[in-house]
Amino acid sequence: MSAILPAGYSHADSTTSCTGGTQIFAALPNGITRLYKHTDPVGGTSTWDSSADVGGPNGGKLLGSSNGYVYNIQPNGDFRRYHWNGSGWDSTGGSQFETLAHGWTGWDAPQFHNRITMDAKGDLYEVPRDGGLHVAHYDAAAGSFVEQQIDTNWGNYDLIQAAGAGTIYARDPSVNGGQLYRYQYDTASQRWLERAKVLSTGWNLFGGMFSPGGDTLYGHTVDPHGDLLWYHYTDSTNSWAGGNNLGWGWDPTWEITALPDTCRTPLTTPTPPTVTAQAQQATTLVANSNGHLEYFYVGGDGSTVAGDQADVTNPNSARFAALPGYQSSTGRVGATFNDNSTAQLLALGMDGESRGSAQSAVSGSWPALTKAGGYFPTAPALAHASDGTVVAFGIDSAGGTWYLPQTAKNGVLTSWRSLGGSSVTGTPTTVVQGNTIHLIALDTTGTFRIADFTGNTLSAWTPLSGITGTGSASAVVRGDSLQVVARDNTGTVRTIRQNSDSTWPTSWTSISGITAAGSPSAVLTASGTVEIVVRASDGYIYNTGPTAPGSTTYRPWSAVSTAVKTVTDPSTALLTNGIWVVSYRDTDDRTLLFRATQAAPQTQTRAQEDSHGWLFVGGALPARAS
Repeated sequence: MSAILPAGYSHADSTTSCTGGTQIFAALPNGITRLYKHTDPVGGTSTWDSSADVGGPNGGKLLGSSNGYVYNIQPNGDFRRYHWNGSGWDSTGGSQFETLAHGWTGWDAPQFHNRITMDAKGDLYEVPRDGGLHVAHYDAAAGSFVEQQIDTNWGNYDLIQAAGAGTIYARDPSVNGGQLYRYQYDTASQRWLERAKVLSTGWNLFGGMFSPGGDTLYGHTVDPHGDLLWYHYTDSTNSWAGGNNLGWGWDPTWEITALPDTCRTPLTTPTPPTVTAQAQQATTLVANSNGHLEYFYVGGDGSTVAGDQADVTNPNSARFAALPGYQSSTGRVGATFNDNSTAQLLALGMDGESRGSAQSAVSGSWPALTKAGGYFPTAPALAHASDGTVVAFGIDSAGGTWYLPQTAKNGVLTSWRSLGGSSVTGTPTTVVQGNTIHLIALDTTGTFRIADFTGNTLSAWTPLSGITGTGSASAVVRGDSLQVVARDNTGTVRTIRQNSDSTWPTSWTSISGITAAGSPSAVLTASGTVEIVVRASDGYIYNTGPTAPGSTTYRPWSAVSTAVKTVTDPSTALLTNGIWVVSYRDTDDRTLLFRATQAAPQTQTRAQEDSHGWLFVGGALPARAS
């Protein structure tokens, strides 16, 4: 026992409270199910009420749940639900149980038997053959379980045990005689509040574990003597109480569970933030590898809209439609492509929750938006990483940064993980360069900052000092360096380029000539020049770029079009055929698209062409489907 805890009796922390004794259900191999009542789950002393044979669930896997429910997965895959009313099992239609589902086979196999558990909220956590961690709950209205994969690489654990609402203990039998880890997951915000916290060792001593909640664990040993031991963990102090032997005779062949909502330890969980409506945000443009241009934006009615245009020279090839489901989104839609060229998106709801959807096929339909948690005051952003997976990033109300990884290429997005930090705000700009995803965001003082996400860690936020900025930045990769374009608080467009040693200058270059009323967008053209577009104070979109490749002198600003004013900031994209385009929306929520063409006769030199800029061809696209 000294491998886990010091011997002798000790007590739980004073914040843990229990509504009564631990009700323990033990299903014996002879078909008898017995109820035991341990009367001191807080102190862990060996005090018991009388036991009784109560019938009910037996065989397969037993899972204690909230509100008196006990679930039983039979070897044939039937998923049964029983309800304990305190003195017996309720009857439903003349039976003690309801069969909720079929096909849940395999959980009686030794390697999976301890890889499924239920918590104090009635959520089911499981590690099936794919090695991921899944969470599910039973939707009574739909008559089925709703399941989501929330993590990867749990296949090394041979036992998981819930000990509170979202509190999961996991055992790796191959490390230190059974290394125990603690996780804390919040299903509402879909955030990991704690991941893989390393606890004590030697837990291979136990053949099974169960919990009444409140970070209290009971373990019954693998040896035929069948000792039952009690433990309590206090996360705030990283300390254990217990190792108390409550008795013997708990045969390893017994299937044992408890009601996990008996005890609780106070836990602070995230709350939805206050979201300020951010109407008429820029469209997110993504150029698909099949040559199509994809559009994503929040419409004036709060719907999340996706568009596909097969040919940017043919406006009639564009199709727009609002996604089904939630219709109160705001801010800019985060979107990017999977490895197979289907798309993923996330949109922020006015309730502070992000919602996502993944395209069914390339240029195909979109399922209804589903909850993706987050709890951010501004919209998240997405990036397509160099390994082919999609990663989302969000900034919380305290200025901390979170990321949401994908299970694998073309897989589902999992759950939010903290990257720490503070004082940054808004929707981050994401730029992929090699194995690094650069994040750019404003801090609370109006300074743009940049941080590098590599693997699963985020560097410190480096200030891009020299201006007081506003809005969001745009950035492009030029060779081995980044160039950032933004607007300062006077309405001047500014740009800054990274030094060759990866440091940053202490001043920005001003691109004067107009007063910007929004955030600029930059695109690296096929010829290697950086073109910039921005919404000016007169309501039109203007463009500039270098007078020659590599020059730091910029052409005079020229209007993309003076036919229709914009109500949104512009967006740019470079298509696979080398054409670059500008898009924005007007007061009628119509999408306009302009493609850049050569401005000067072909007889002129390249330097002359650059100094004259571009002509833009295009106009309004078809209205979205109702």
